[in-house]
Amino acid sequence: MSNLTISRGIGIKYKDLFLVPPNYDSIKPAIVDGKASDNIFLTAVDGKVGCIVVYYGKQSYRKIDPIYDSVGEFKNGIAIARTSPVTHKPLFELINTNLDMVLDEELFDNITRVDNGYFIVEKDGFYGVLNSKGIEVVACKFSSIEFDKNTKKFSLDVNPPDSMMGGLVE
Repeated sequence: MSNLTISRGIGIKYKDLFLVPPNYDSIKPAIVDGKASDNIFLTAVDGKVGCIVVYYGKQSYRKIDPIYDSVGEFKNGIAIARTSPVTHKPLFELINTNLDMVLDEELFDNITRVDNGYFIVEKDGFYGVLNSKGIEVVACKFSSIEFDKNTKKFSLDVNPPDSMMGGLVE
């Protein structure tokens, strides 16, 4: 966009008007499928990260306030966001390029993207699989899950973690 200016890294001007007010410590283009986006931005305030999607034709925007520790690359429309709540235990969620929370209220201890549009998730020591819509296609009840990039298949370990054995493991 030739009429786009990021004003001193704290707001976004479009056609000489602040489309996004200068309330941020920094703003940078989000990476979407390997390229810098011209309408999705990562914002930062006091070390926390948020997102803004700009609708130039409507001269409006939508935002997620800076509440995350990090927001990863948007691949196939989905990014992994990491937050540290008051428990200081990192939690992960998925957001899409419209800045909707893909997982609603569900947060996971870890989320790993696999190259076929699925995500391996961990919750309370157990692993499962989500699709790109955030739907659990394999419940979080396995001690490990791995994805083979060559065969495009998952392997599931049904053995419970040692913590579930109540001290019976020798």
